[in-house]
Amino acid sequence: MSRIDQFSGDGSLEYLAHQAAKTECCFTHRRQGLETAHIKHIGMGGNRKKPNPRHFTALRWHYTVHRNHHRMTSEEFFREYGINVWEAVGRQLADYFKVDLGYVHIGDWEEFVYDLLERVEEENEGGNCFV
Repeated sequence: MSRIDQFSGDGSLEYLAHQAAKTECCFTHRRQGLETAHIKHIGMGGNRKKPNPRHFTALRWHYTVHRNHHRMTSEEFFREYGINVWEAVGRQLADYFKVDLGYVHIGDWEEFVYDLLERVEEENEGGNCFV
């Protein structure tokens, strides 16, 4: 099981809709040929209409970037595009949840994402979600 799967997915459909409403690729800034892509893949049988913590890894991408991500490792993708996908996810989540990024070391973005999702879950349980 992936670490992302420890989270409940509460609020994930709203976040997914927020990403799907974006009108440009977060990397190329193209406005046509857009798709919503998950960094932690849902898979062909995964239900995109049910809450799923993997929705919190969604980004709005041009379809060519999305296809290339599927065929590359994150390291290869970074070398090819100069894009740290976990940094992109972390920045999108921080913006959505109105969280100050502070300083995040380049190698710590994936950990930042998991820590942020942990905070969201704790806030949701207490009825004090900061969304």
